[in-house]
Amino acid sequence: MSLVINTNLGSLTAQRHLAAAANLSSQTMERLSTGQRINSAGDDAAGLSISNELTSTIRGLNQAIRNANDGISLLQVAEGALGETTSILQRMRELSVQAASGTYINSNRATLDAEYSQLKAEIDRIAQGTSFNGINLLNGSSANIALQVGAEANQTIDFNLISTESSKLGFTTQSEWVVGDELSLDVSTGQFKTNISNSITVNGISLAGVEAGDTLEQFLG
Repeated sequence: MSLVINTNLGSLTAQRHLAAAANLSSQTMERLSTGQRINSAGDDAAGLSISNELTSTIRGLNQAIRNANDGISLLQVAEGALGETTSILQRMRELSVQAASGTYINSNRATLDAEYSQLKAEIDRIAQGTSFNGINLLNGSSANIALQVGAEANQTIDFNLISTESSKLGFTTQSEWVVGDELSLDVSTGQFKTNISNSITVNGISLAGVEAGDTLEQFLG
């Protein structure tokens, strides 16, 4: 008995073309659903590698933009606090000029000094209380801040925020000098006419323990 094997070449060819069409249709549907030409290494291995690298760079740049915006917000907070500090300093200068006028008596100057002290305390409060996301900005604890504004290393913007506390702005506390102390000098004799138990500095010359009858020459040496 003979064995005969029949091969339907036409059917095989049709099945092969049908499978190819199905694969192409599946690939087309995948591209339509994802909006991307390359969805796997099988689509384009080299293209996928380049695409991943570019995607990484783009995402890094997008984050860098967000970092820069955060930095702008931080500086705006600091700027607002500095603007308020500047206004306080202007008022303190007004008080100093006002107190220097001879039309005011000691009780007036004491009142001016009280306001001056409160303004000084407010400057310190602003310096200690100004913060962004838990970062203190104006008390000197965050002097160096670096913003990552690029997708690669070392692409940063660095800036310094110094302390704006009153002690760092040139204010000095002179406990031995009190409001109301006045130094009176008799120009005809060169002798002081009042007692000053506290010490003061005039043009860089320290005068301590001045008593009535002392002469200016004693301190100028």
